[in-house]
Amino acid sequence: MSEITLRPLSEEDLEWFHSVRNDPETFKFLHQQRVFSIEETRDWFRNETPFYWIVSQDDVPFGYFRTQQVNCEEGSIQVGMDIAPEFRGKSLAIPAYELFLDYLESKLFRTFNLEVLSDNNRAVHLYNKLGFEEISRSPYPTSDNQHSESISMRGSRAEVKGVKVIPFYFGDRRQWPVGERDSQHVHGLLNFVLEKEVSVDPGLPCDTVIVVNERGEGDKITNPKWYDRCNELVDMADGNETKRGVIKVIRRQNVGVSFASYDAAFHQFADDYDVWFFCEDDQVVLEDGILFDAVETLRDLKANVGFVAAVGLANAPVLHAHGGCGVTTREVLLKVLDESQTQQFKSRMESIIRGFKDRATDWRQGHKTTAEFLGRKHLPWYYPSSGGGLTVAGKETEILGEVAFTHIIQSLGYSLINHPRKKYLVNWKNAGHDKKLPGVWEDEILRNCHGEAVRLVPYERWMDSALELE
Repeated sequence: MSEITLRPLSEEDLEWFHSVRNDPETFKFLHQQRVFSIEETRDWFRNETPFYWIVSQDDVPFGYFRTQQVNCEEGSIQVGMDIAPEFRGKSLAIPAYELFLDYLESKLFRTFNLEVLSDNNRAVHLYNKLGFEEISRSPYPTSDNQHSESISMRGSRAEVKGVKVIPFYFGDRRQWPVGERDSQHVHGLLNFVLEKEVSVDPGLPCDTVIVVNERGEGDKITNPKWYDRCNELVDMADGNETKRGVIKVIRRQNVGVSFASYDAAFHQFADDYDVWFFCEDDQVVLEDGILFDAVETLRDLKANVGFVAAVGLANAPVLHAHGGCGVTTREVLLKVLDESQTQQFKSRMESIIRGFKDRATDWRQGHKTTAEFLGRKHLPWYYPSSGGGLTVAGKETEILGEVAFTHIIQSLGYSLINHPRKKYLVNWKNAGHDKKLPGVWEDEILRNCHGEAVRLVPYERWMDSALELE
């Protein structure tokens, strides 16, 4: 069965492209009906860097798609297609258009505009079959002094829908405030996060999925009363409305920390959401419109962005996003599922781990792998090889979780980019919680494991009220 594929127009394609564009049977239906020289075509390509795509059947080019008026804020784009004369009438246009519009939809475009001359009956019929609707008509003179009309048409697809995934563990955990690690302080953070999820507008339709990592056998719970209160609080929040969606709560085994929680949420809800915002529980968004801004960045066709880092990017040991926190798409994550299972990727991660000989153990030899443990493809996360639980201070967790989760996106050919907004996150574990430090409020010290992350704002005195300490 023949296969239709897309690829960006390259400079090597220009002679073929030029011949199709300047064929009389092509330009007589174009709004710009003059013939260009090959030199003009090359200058146009080099100066304009247009978003054009070659469409092929079994690797043989038969046409190209034109785009203009790319609006990343609104998610709209104008499209058009030209087919080489020898391929016309072969029923290639509809499957080609369907493939191209699916691609643009995966890049989060939802409104497709086009202009067609009224005497191009075949094209008008095609666009009607594809579901485009006429918006308006206006007079348009052709090059042979005949009068035609330019028809504006529009097609649309379902609105972009996002989800924010926040993992939680309610038992004893890392120390914040300093010297405190029991469930009472977790309850304060949970209450603070839930309040912000209800009151802050992400800018687009977006649900919130709270992933509760339940206590396992042997997990220490210093304060059972407050552990139970955390569970009561999150159960009460389940189903509550937010500015643009609802809160959903799911529960899972406490294995694999945050990255396994991201994986669990994605497998449960992959078909429901186009955009995925992964966020640690202690990185709390304070400003409206953060998801909207990230989606606008992901629509940048020239940059081919695969992940918008919420906290910040780091270059060591390889480029990755701090905490795996940030925004990506379903399309990207589906590719990550496949790539993370390849031996090439696994070997690269193992070689990075072996660079930390003083802190790393063998994570594969003689032990069950993550894929065997889950029985399915998964987003990158660390499964403990020794069976002794996670060594949070060890490099296995960091490399096979935080680093692998977003670095693999870059290895797929996408770019990682920092969120365009600054100072919109507060980090729970910072100087505001450490009253032992002299002058913390006067100096507004920000003590943070992601210290270079410019998206973080200093902790403020009023945030202590969220702790509800008795």
